Amino acid sequence: MNLEPFKRWLRAHPALEGVAYVLHNNLFPFVNFSGTSLRGLSLVESVAYIGSVAARYRTAAERMGRTLFDAEVLEIGPGDNLGVALCLIAWGARSVVCLDRFDCLSQAHHDGAIYRALLDAFQPEERRRAESSCPWSRDPTRPIAGAITYVPGCTLEEAERALGGRLFDCALSNATLEHVRDVAGGVEAMAARLKGDAWMFHEVDFRCHGRFERISPLHFLTVPDRLWWLMGSRLGVPNRLRINTYRDAFAAAGFTIGEEVLEAAGAAVVERAFKSIDPAVRAAGVDDLRPLVVRFLLVRARQQRRGAH
Repeated sequence: MNLEPFKRWLRAHPALEGVAYVLHNNLFPFVNFSGTSLRGLSLVESVAYIGSVAARYRTAAERMGRTLFDAEVLEIGPGDNLGVALCLIAWGARSVVCLDRFDCLSQAHHDGAIYRALLDAFQPEERRRAESSCPWSRDPTRPIAGAITYVPGCTLEEAERALGGRLFDCALSNATLEHVRDVAGGVEAMAARLKGDAWMFHEVDFRCHGRFERISPLHFLTVPDRLWWLMGSRLGVPNRLRINTYRDAFAAAGFTIGEEVLEAAGAAVVERAFKSIDPAVRAAGVDDLRPLVVRFLLVRARQQRRGAH
């Protein structure tokens, strides 16, 4: 069933939109669209999207003078498929652990068409590496095993417990950390599972994710906190925390921060929202509201200082 026309109508009526969120969150949380990155995309579009995210990670490694080859990778929030992890294995990563709050694997995973298309698009050596390391990739009815491990039902805050004593060379995520409720606790738990010279790349989407965007792209920041969580706490609703909270969390975990702002809100929208912002958003000033999509490139601070001498 195509629900998009109904959603468009609902979003044109903000009061009804809010009621619908409350009903969905509290009565039908099992109908959860969080993490469904390939929903509505064709096979060709899906493969292109997966490839673009994986390439983003590889480019980030290169920009930081690192490599994914032979790396043990922690991917946060893989979503409805494990295609990005398969690309990383094909490109030489030793292993990828995919940690997700939800079990989002959809038909896109179970019918296996995207994996077969990815395998066919790889270079011969890449294909050999992927197929030998991930024997299920041609037939996802087989259990996920080999170089990719899938850990669903685990929040980032629980990462240290879920991953045991395993350590990683890097942690990567795409439009995931904005769904982590306790950002400081989540980053601390993630950092505890990273090696001393580890690096991270996280693209964080601070936008409203379609909620009340007809009023303003930042109106969702003005909703009272209790009501906000009634509308989405069981669905992976964005936490609404702004860039200052992430900077503080990364710094407290010992990382030097590089930022690239890909999209920013206009001055008028920011000023208007800041006047009515809910205290739970924790924005220190209007500048914290401007960034809407940000890429963080992070390296252990002590390692960077050591290299400077």
